[in-house]
Amino acid sequence: MDRFAQEVRQTSQAFVNFEWAGFFAGLDGLGTDKSLFCLVSVETLVCSIFFLAVIASRLQFSDVADRVREALNLAKAYNVKEEVLLDKDGLTGKADERLRLINLKVNEQLARAVQTTEELKPVMQYMQYFRNAGIVVFLILLVNSSLFITGVLGWAFAMLGLGTWLYFKRNSISQAFVAILLIT
Repeated sequence: MDRFAQEVRQTSQAFVNFEWAGFFAGLDGLGTDKSLFCLVSVETLVCSIFFLAVIASRLQFSDVADRVREALNLAKAYNVKEEVLLDKDGLTGKADERLRLINLKVNEQLARAVQTTEELKPVMQYMQYFRNAGIVVFLILLVNSSLFITGVLGWAFAMLGLGTWLYFKRNSISQAFVAILLIT
């Protein structure tokens, strides 16, 4: 692992200094099975860290989700009481006032649920960022691991990953393409 880290540093340094002979020699040194195994090991650790960050953030997510669920359940209970009062024939002044108070409580709980849901946005963005980073590193890990078998398998995983990304981004890519066509 030390030799791998030293070769990566030397190759990177040659690239930064535009020493192309050293850079290509470093790439050749990094092309061994031992170096590939070290690279896969490091990628596995990085991928695990990203997915662990997603799992850890779910703890905060579940706490906020429980508060939203509680507010919605209270609103539902108040709403049931409100409907029972409405179903009665002829509301008296006291029942009318009670109906108004229950309606306020329903609206209060719904507003609380909406406010609590706003707290989820940063957690969701955090989870999305680390989930996507974990998926990208996992794809790189699959490609590099498949190089132990054959380069064709590595290309197959790379193309599969690219195809999957294009599939899920097809709407935004299509909109961008149409926008470019409309501009010209």
